Amino acid sequence: MGTKPVLSISMLVSDRPDTIRRCLDSLKPIMEAIPCELILVSTSRNQEVHTIIKEYTDKIVEFEWCDDFSKARNAGLMQAKGEWFLTLDDDEWFVEPQPLIAFFQSGEYRKFGCANYLVRNFYDTKYQYYSDAWVSRMIRLSKDTHYESKIHEYLYPVEGECKNIEALAYHTGYIFESEEKRLEHFKRNEQLLQKMIQEEPDRLRWRVQLLQEYRSVHDYTHMYELGMQCIEAFKAVNNSVDNRDIGTFYVAAAEGKLFLHEEEEAYRIGALAINDSRTSELCHAYVMLLYGVIFYHKQNWAEAEHAIKTYFQIKDYLEQNPTRLEIQKGALLVSEAYDEMALKKAYAILIICGLKNNNTKPLKQYFSYLEWEQDSVYLMDGFMKDIVEAMTHLKYEKCFMDVVSLAWNHPQLRNALLGEIAPYEEQDPKGYKQLVHYLAKLSVDHWYLWYAKICDADTKVKKDVFAADVKGLFFSISNVFCVPDKVLTKAKNRGVALEDIYLEISVEKWEQHWRSYVAENSALDVRHTAERIFAMKSKPDIRYDLLEVMLAEYEAFSGNETSKDYGEMHKRMEKFARATLSFVQKYPDEQKKMGGVAQQIADALALEESEPQEALRRMAEISQSVPGYAQAIKNYLLAFNDYYQHKEMYAKKELKNLKLQIMSEVQKCIEDKNYVAAITILDQLKQIVPTDLDILEITLQTRLLYLKQQGLHD
Repeated sequence: MGTKPVLSISMLVSDRPDTIRRCLDSLKPIMEAIPCELILVSTSRNQEVHTIIKEYTDKIVEFEWCDDFSKARNAGLMQAKGEWFLTLDDDEWFVEPQPLIAFFQSGEYRKFGCANYLVRNFYDTKYQYYSDAWVSRMIRLSKDTHYESKIHEYLYPVEGECKNIEALAYHTGYIFESEEKRLEHFKRNEQLLQKMIQEEPDRLRWRVQLLQEYRSVHDYTHMYELGMQCIEAFKAVNNSVDNRDIGTFYVAAAEGKLFLHEEEEAYRIGALAINDSRTSELCHAYVMLLYGVIFYHKQNWAEAEHAIKTYFQIKDYLEQNPTRLEIQKGALLVSEAYDEMALKKAYAILIICGLKNNNTKPLKQYFSYLEWEQDSVYLMDGFMKDIVEAMTHLKYEKCFMDVVSLAWNHPQLRNALLGEIAPYEEQDPKGYKQLVHYLAKLSVDHWYLWYAKICDADTKVKKDVFAADVKGLFFSISNVFCVPDKVLTKAKNRGVALEDIYLEISVEKWEQHWRSYVAENSALDVRHTAERIFAMKSKPDIRYDLLEVMLAEYEAFSGNETSKDYGEMHKRMEKFARATLSFVQKYPDEQKKMGGVAQQIADALALEESEPQEALRRMAEISQSVPGYAQAIKNYLLAFNDYYQHKEMYAKKELKNLKLQIMSEVQKCIEDKNYVAAITILDQLKQIVPTDLDILEITLQTRLLYLKQQGLHD
């Protein structure tokens, strides 16, 4: 007989082969540290999923889905043999399991009846937007333990105190591949929750969950309406459990109005929440954060700062009274008052409020709190704009250099910063000159900083230093063909050998950069850039020859998609084929890569006059083998078909005119009884149109007249 497990871990498994392995792997540290069993309840019909889960456990319960999460969870619970029970989904995974492990290894679990851990719910694929929530997923097992509710199911009964464990799991279940999938998920949940509201109309829990669902699909109107309906319907409710939900209703209604840009109404609802004796300090904190955002948008910096300072005062109070905080964390929405996203928002507001009052102290104090080292960073609307404005206004105080240096090493922040700096070049040339002078001091290898140094340079900067900066720009910019004309003109005027710099770019990068450039720029820009490159040519080089081929390719297959002129398209394709074949003749190593298709196109074009149908067939084959050419060739085939049909019609018309002219001559010969001449002309005409019945008939008649003339026919 085996040792009884301390912890039974049960998981619902659906059709998610892309996430299930990550989830199961995250359980390994827990299962290695604690006596565990793993029970998987599978609702999946995906064979790949079944193959994966068999690698991790032989305790697999097959369950036919029936729109009831409790029944599915209970199927796993019934198999559990552990002292404690833990459940999660296959789109969750532990990133910080150690606090959970410590809870069991220390024996602390014996003092409690249940435990919560943190789940970070992500809402976008970049993991930029998220919220943290305490979830009740662990419980001491008893013979009565079971799940209740069709959706947002919960374990019952809970006996003993509950412990919040700082273990952290990530959850991606609110990220959807399309808006249709998001709405499909919402509609399923909404229907189940409406059923639960009908079955238990006095339970606030289901209305709270429905609010959450409205929030997930950005239905702020229903979020507001349901929040206010619940506040009105449950005015008489006043108990410690439901009071948490009352706060949620206020917050949902206020937040709904805020997102609907009805900020005065949001403020009014927030005031009602604060004046309702049933609402918690955590609810008041959330309201203060909403107030901060409202006043920030109104540019009322003093009130925004006051609201956020009150928000932090409540935080200090709750940290000094942890028991009150733990109780209040159970409310949805309200529990997000001090999560990471909310705190970043609050710090950002304090920073900007300070800067608007010419005070850089909040920037120095709070900027490091924003955790910029993360891949994705949440930014308040206008945050970087306000930073740049303050930087120029406050004469580039040293603290701004720290901010800019940090931002420059973070892709998202750098792009946001560049987005605010770039407009200065045209809007405020004087201010821009000061700005680039400031940026030029940064010792970071980035193309825009090289650009700043070049723009900041004057005639006093030594030519070799200036040339080195230009070269630095070329080798740091993501695409050498995007170097601004302004830089090239300035470099040319200073005698910088631009051609030498261009020709230091490898042939591979030269091709890669050009293809990227044409994909992202207009036909006008493409031709301008090509002309600029060819204008500096002073010596032969494979890069120029390659550019000529790629430009011909672009003009033939990318630059003429809307063209319907057969002649123009034919000329462009012929030019591409000729340029490419000339290139591969000059550089034989490129034959395999480029020559084959060009030769096929040349051969097809050569058949257009003699064998038009064969030419069409061959071009159609090329379009199938080279997807990048497909659209242009399709346009070409349509244009050629029109041209060919028009040509046939024209030929028939000309032939008809010729026939009429010749028949007129024949008729004159017949009238003059010159039958021999008439027959000669008719024989020549029959060679052109051998099946023309009119010609055959008149030829017969003329021969008969000739025979009569000769006395050979009666």
